[in-house]
Amino acid sequence: MQILLPIVVGIFAYFGLKWFLQGPIFRSSKKLEGQTVVVTGANTGIGLETAKDLYGRGARVICLCRNVTKGQKAIDSIKQDSSSNPQTGEILLRVMDLSSMDSIRAAAEKLLQEESRLDILILNAGVMMSPRTPKTADGFDMQMGTNHLGHFLFTRLLIGLLKKTAQDHQQNVRVVTVASSAHMFADGPIRLHDLNWDNEEDFSPGQAYFQSKLANILFSRELGKRLAGTGITTYSLHPGVIATELNRHASESSNIVAFLFHFIFYTVFGGMIKTPVHGAQTTLYCSLEESLKDVTGKYYSDCKEFTPTKYAMDNEHAQELWELSEQLTKTHNLPL
Repeated sequence: MQILLPIVVGIFAYFGLKWFLQGPIFRSSKKLEGQTVVVTGANTGIGLETAKDLYGRGARVICLCRNVTKGQKAIDSIKQDSSSNPQTGEILLRVMDLSSMDSIRAAAEKLLQEESRLDILILNAGVMMSPRTPKTADGFDMQMGTNHLGHFLFTRLLIGLLKKTAQDHQQNVRVVTVASSAHMFADGPIRLHDLNWDNEEDFSPGQAYFQSKLANILFSRELGKRLAGTGITTYSLHPGVIATELNRHASESSNIVAFLFHFIFYTVFGGMIKTPVHGAQTTLYCSLEESLKDVTGKYYSDCKEFTPTKYAMDNEHAQELWELSEQLTKTHNLPL
């Protein structure tokens, strides 16, 4: 009995912690017939699960993916999994590589030509702990370029359509940015002096990722301010620690922080981290929750508002990051 009791307690503790870490499931019967949703990085993980849920609510879901083969495979799996649901909408694949401004501009142009409305824009795609060597096609750091600057450019190009949708249909339009609690590990404020880590001595894959997630929150915060009164609201969020392909570079990293992050969360606690379905819940909450329609620029985790770090709430830095991002993406002349 003395041996059995600790085993039983340990089992209950394990499953209790697992249940706690999985987080809540967002419950909503909201339908999206006639509405258009764009999801970046919808071919895997929480992006795929987000697209599947919104497709099941009747939306026209446009999945932006870099790889056509993987993207089509995801579309096919979503359709198959949803085959028994009579209320599905449409789901389409479009190609976009967030590490190339030419690809982003081409994808945005195609959307503007084909779509008359855009109700929800979900900025989900990202890379994590990528090694130093790769740069984007435009010479940006791969993580900052993909996670922040690519999404910044894409959003700037679509703001006109977002505003038109809000005005024409007199409804709330949303921009949802998938950030991360990893922004808390940034070793200082946003690196406005060297956003793309051109100083080789300062670079680490971990800090580059943490900074890109900090940029996501600052971007969403500033976007919400600039679009106040237009009917467009913005949200950033932490999806949780997810078992997805996003962390594929972390285990290969020579940076001790990045390596330990991967080892602890994906090896030691691998059975307790969130599934992609659970990881998509806060994205869905920010996209659909009616009580948030008059809230903008806030940060969320586990389907509730959460306070990010002081660096993520720095309004001056948010404005300066916006202006620098406009310069780097050559969008400073675009109307807002």
